[in-house]
Amino acid sequence: LYQTAPASFRILKNPDDFDALLASSDVVICGGGGTLLEAMYLGKAAVVLPQTAAEASHARFHVNAGAAVFAEQLARILLDDAFRFSTMEKARNRVNGCGARNIAELAKELAHDANQDACSPSGPPT
Repeated sequence: LYQTAPASFRILKNPDDFDALLASSDVVICGGGGTLLEAMYLGKAAVVLPQTAAEASHARFHVNAGAAVFAEQLARILLDDAFRFSTMEKARNRVNGCGARNIAELAKELAHDANQDACSPSGPPT
């Protein structure tokens, strides 16, 4: 966790007050899973250190959109305010906190489309 004013840097492992620490940080160094999404939702600049191939793929999706960075850009995210603020804004806009609702709505749309196909005069697609 990194706070730009006053500048400080701390390495923490499983802190009891994780939520408050995350909320008070400017930059978060994390894996490419849930903490990345939590940091993005809060509009934090996330520096990703993926632990698995799946995390790397997930992180790359957000890095390519400019909403997070890989470790190679750690110095830039810390020293370049404009770059950090741009990354933070893109992160905030990318994760809206409504994932479960978004998935439910998509599932409903897919079910409706499948029902429409099954009920069409020509029958379901083959």
